[in-house]
Amino acid sequence: MRNFYVNSTVNDIGVENMFNVIFTVGTTAVNPNNHATTYSRIYLEFPTVDSNGNALFANDLKGYTKTGEIVGCSFNNWDSYMVGRASSTDRLKCRLIKSEVIGDPVRVEIINHNSFSDNNHRMQLWIAKIFNPAVAVTSIPISIKIDHVMVSNNNVFELYYDTFEVFMNSQNPPTPVHTTNGCQDRCGGSNCDVF
Repeated sequence: MRNFYVNSTVNDIGVENMFNVIFTVGTTAVNPNNHATTYSRIYLEFPTVDSNGNALFANDLKGYTKTGEIVGCSFNNWDSYMVGRASSTDRLKCRLIKSEVIGDPVRVEIINHNSFSDNNHRMQLWIAKIFNPAVAVTSIPISIKIDHVMVSNNNVFELYYDTFEVFMNSQNPPTPVHTTNGCQDRCGGSNCDVF
């Protein structure tokens, strides 16, 4: 069984999409992101260019504008992974980290996560408002990276890294036919009922 899986809900070129992401950390000990001595950072990485230098995802995923902006995410089990704090602002969420250097991936960071344990070692989330690449692609490598950061000296070490090739086989979106006032009719003419 794979430890990391990504699925695209829409494959058309340049359109808004939602990605379903599932990952399992297994026996890897992932600390909460508010740990006092060594905290974790979880990133999903979307490539901005392919191996030939062709553009893929926009440096801000096109649905967002700046680093730190909250990204539309929904999780399978909010309470299991949420850091136990009283404030509702500490809910499990995602935020954008724009790609500032050509070739670097744009990242979506999962914040306010709890530690992963034997009972909670799997996370599933949906990420919205990510626009597909503006060119046709067969597949796209999307990665997950989990780092531990030492509070005392800010040293970062990689705890986990994996990549999943998302099959896209993207096509141009179909052009609507026989539309009247924004609605498509059943028979293609102007004298039939619009549904």
